[in-house]
Parts: sequence; structure tokens; C-alpha cells
Amino acid sequence: MKAFQGLRVLLSSLLIGTASLAAPIQENSSPKQDSETQATIRDNDMTFRDSSSASFSYQSHSITSGQPWGGVSSLGGGSLRVRAGRKKSSPVANWFNSQSSGGAKMGCSAPSSQPSELNFAVKGTLTLNYRGGVYTCPNFLLGQGSVGTMNNWWITAPGMTTVPNGLPTFRWTKMQCTKSGTSTTVYFATIPTCSGSFDVALDPNVAPSGASETKP
Repeated sequence: MKAFQGLRVLLSSLLIGTASLAAPIQENSSPKQDSETQATIRDNDMTFRDSSSASFSYQSHSITSGQPWGGVSSLGGGSLRVRAGRKKSSPVANWFNSQSSGGAKMGCSAPSSQPSELNFAVKGTLTLNYRGGVYTCPNFLLGQGSVGTMNNWWITAPGMTTVPNGLPTFRWTKMQCTKSGTSTTVYFATIPTCSGSFDVALDPNVAPSGASETKP
């Protein structure tokens, strides 16, 4: 009798073990969703105010590793769109700063004279249609970073310098561009609290007509 009971216990144990092996394992069956590692391409818009049109002829770019890049296009009305992912890193800012060859940098709502981290940066030839004239600015750099929760833009170029004696409401830089093949000084201005808009001018002592900030 005892031998029969022992056999029943042994058979029950074997059946339970077989069922356990056949059952699917549920632990970690769902993939992790990590928002920090997801790379999403986005529309990133910026504006050169008071320009009737802006175009950008691409040369090169830098973007944080793993982030998508979709290029630069014109939107009309002085606006440009960069299709790219948004994730800040120092290598992108280092590239932006080095490509300027010592030129002055100007950033919207920027707490420093040059960026330490950027989402992306792009270099090319900027062409602006401004008050009936077409101005071509070579080796122009655009970059986007962030301040707090706001994405902010930077501009620079080799030979760009600050203008200390312009209208005090604005921060000014200038560079040599060409108009019909003739070298012409073009000024870029921004107010202290901005996100992605830069004013274009030919005289730093005259307030740009697009002075009121609008955030794209």
C-alpha cells in the first residue's frame, strides 16, 4: 500500500513538472519603451525676418549620433525648415564652433557667447531676398539647441563679428555677403528673448521692421 502511494506521488510530480515546462514564460515578454532612445525626425523652423525669401544651399552638417537627418528646405517669407531629430550633444556644438573659424556666434535667449550642446548644425550658403536685393552669404552655419523647455537657434560664419554700437535693444553681428557680385556688409540682429528669429538689416542704427518676436 505504501509503495502504491509513493508511486502516485512520483507520477503527480512528473505531471506538474511537464506542465511547467510547456507553459509560456511571461516575464519580460514586452519590449521596453525608452523615450530617451527613440529617434524621431521633426520639423524645425527658423526665420530671417524682413526677408521676402530665404534659401540655403547645403554643404555639410553635424547631428547627435543615432538621430535622423532630413535636410534643409525653404518655407517662404524668409523661413527655413530643417528636418532632423532633437537630442543635444557636445560634439555637435564643437563642430558648429570650429566651423566658424573664430567667427562670432549669436544665439536666441543664449546665456553664453557660444553653444556647449546642440541638437544639430548645418553649414551652407544662405541667400536672402531683402528689400529688392539678393544677398548671398557663404559658409553660413545654423544650429539648434535648447534653453529650458524652449528650442533656440544659433547663427555664425567665418568672419562674422559683433557690433557693439548698434541700437541697444538688439544684439548685432555682421558679415560680408555679396550683392550682384559686390561685397556688402549684412547685419543680423536679435532681441534678448527670442527662440528662432533673426532680423536682417543693412544699417545697425535703424530698427529692423520685423522687430517683434514671434516664436516659430
